[in-house]
Amino acid sequence: MEASFDQTFLSQIEGPQCPSSDKEQDKVPQSATHVSDAEISISRLNDFGAIGSDLWDSAEEHGVDSELYKQSHKFFDAIDWQALAQTATRYRDGIQCSYVDAGRFSVGQFNMVRRLDFVDGVRWVARVRLPPEATIVPLERYDSRRAFDIEVASMKFLKSKSTIPVPEVYVYDHDPSNQVGASYMLIEYIHGTVAHDLASTKDSAPGMFGTPEQDQRFRQQMAKIQAQVLTFRFPKIGSLYYDNDTDNFYIGADIITGRGPWASSVDYYCDLTDFLLRESAALYLSHRFPEKNTYFCAPVLLNYLMSTHSKNSDGPYSLVNRDFGSHNILVDNDFNIVGVIDFDGIFASPPEAAAQYPVLSSMDPEPPGITVTNPYALERIERTKPQLAKYKEWLMKYEAELGNGNVAISSLLGSRGAIIYQGFVSCSELLGFQNERWFASALAMLREYAKA
Repeated sequence: MEASFDQTFLSQIEGPQCPSSDKEQDKVPQSATHVSDAEISISRLNDFGAIGSDLWDSAEEHGVDSELYKQSHKFFDAIDWQALAQTATRYRDGIQCSYVDAGRFSVGQFNMVRRLDFVDGVRWVARVRLPPEATIVPLERYDSRRAFDIEVASMKFLKSKSTIPVPEVYVYDHDPSNQVGASYMLIEYIHGTVAHDLASTKDSAPGMFGTPEQDQRFRQQMAKIQAQVLTFRFPKIGSLYYDNDTDNFYIGADIITGRGPWASSVDYYCDLTDFLLRESAALYLSHRFPEKNTYFCAPVLLNYLMSTHSKNSDGPYSLVNRDFGSHNILVDNDFNIVGVIDFDGIFASPPEAAAQYPVLSSMDPEPPGITVTNPYALERIERTKPQLAKYKEWLMKYEAELGNGNVAISSLLGSRGAIIYQGFVSCSELLGFQNERWFASALAMLREYAKA
């Protein structure tokens, strides 16, 4: 074990207390793991509308002639879907189930998803990890096994220790050589639509989620969820893992760098900088960007700036979901949050890293020192300012309520240290213009610092 959860913070949030299950281990394949310490939480057929799984993305949306479409269907045909359905039936004491639409499936960045309906009205989701050739984004830097383990740990942790609407994990197997043919999870189906997609479907105004009233309520609910996650603290920096043998959660290697855990934020930022520098050098010093090879050192400049603005913390470190945003939040037709999905970004982090606005939610602070002349960008920036201020107000309110008046993280939203960390995140995306943009911003901040 690298680091254990700080139990003193459990009393701050009352999570659901579930009775132990009496299901026996031999009712699922021996290679699979089922959650034996929680009663099944079911989603029943009541008042289902034209949202939810009906709007899941399919491979067809990428074009039937695309390589992604071809590889997705090849993978679909290679999976033993019947074996997976039989596993679900065994876990539920023989209750039969079937997939919705025999040949239909949905694909995300890293998973193929199908809905399983039981004859008694219970609905589950079969979530199967895609191979690298069938993913939307390249996986050269992505440790699929580590991501799978972090996601299972995070879902189990938040389901058992918080009131956040997280899908229940019933059965999982991270071994791709299993009978099914890939790593998989069988999880609770939450009937809702991804907020980002619903906003587009409803033709919401730019940067809005539904009507102004719905938009404000949605953001306020996001702040409440984010504040609850922040309340959990650990003695080290790194990604969240679960030890199935001891039933304990601990902090281990970071999903992005593959390094850690770290006892101090200074060590974390040094390792993050080294990792991003090497990645950026491989991009910028190649033939792709020979005229811009200076920009690869942006992470080094950001690290120096962080040393002048960070709190140099030695812990404890708040938990944060680095991928928390409208693309991973399920809502009903009125944009009320009914679920949160995709958890491989869960991370015990330094204060500046925890003090981030939700992603893809029209709340992106601008890098300092960048001159913007585009009228559309200027309009977006002005429109975003009140959203940033209001969200910070809400997060401070909920963090104070859950943390006995403590607003150590939410008070840092929009701070120089938090914005510098945003630069690290942008550089990690390995998009050429991001390093160029943050290199210019870092130089501007360095000039400002030197003049002070």
